[in-house]
Amino acid sequence: MNASEKVERFFKTAINYYGKDIAIPSDQFFCIDQVVDPEKVSQGVTPYRVQYGFPKTGAIRVDFSYSDDQDELVIDGVKVFAIPAKHGKDMFTSYPHVEKDVYGVHINVGLDNSTVEHTTLQAIDDNPNAVQFIDTATADLMQAVVLGDCALNVEEGSEFIPCSCSSPYPHEETQEYAY
Repeated sequence: MNASEKVERFFKTAINYYGKDIAIPSDQFFCIDQVVDPEKVSQGVTPYRVQYGFPKTGAIRVDFSYSDDQDELVIDGVKVFAIPAKHGKDMFTSYPHVEKDVYGVHINVGLDNSTVEHTTLQAIDDNPNAVQFIDTATADLMQAVVLGDCALNVEEGSEFIPCSCSSPYPHEETQEYAY
């Protein structure tokens, strides 16, 4: 399967969770956001993005839009942040579990893995780490559990409106979903 097919598979898997709060096996970040762009919206196009992971540790981001006139979704761009191929096939795909503090807040702190941004399908195909990251992200999302509807608050003036979000699977010792 080439990079184009892998990106399409990732996108189709991710878009199934539009509007949902999900739990995934890894501690990776996942979201689908509407991008606030009044000019594009006035032209009948609503921009969105899907992101899995963080750029410093490994991520895939798919920018897409919905056209009112065409009633279709169009992928506008893809970025994969992955360890360069010259470093071998190593990747960091989860964060250590952080215990809840008094207020029940979790803090995910990533590492800097010297990832490189890949913005073309050829660049993604040329780096086995980028290809592997897409496969890992897709496999993780395929194991998601829907917790309910996404109900994140949006601050006034925000550049993004959350449409989907994720939490890690419950940890055995607490059997609670980590929020």
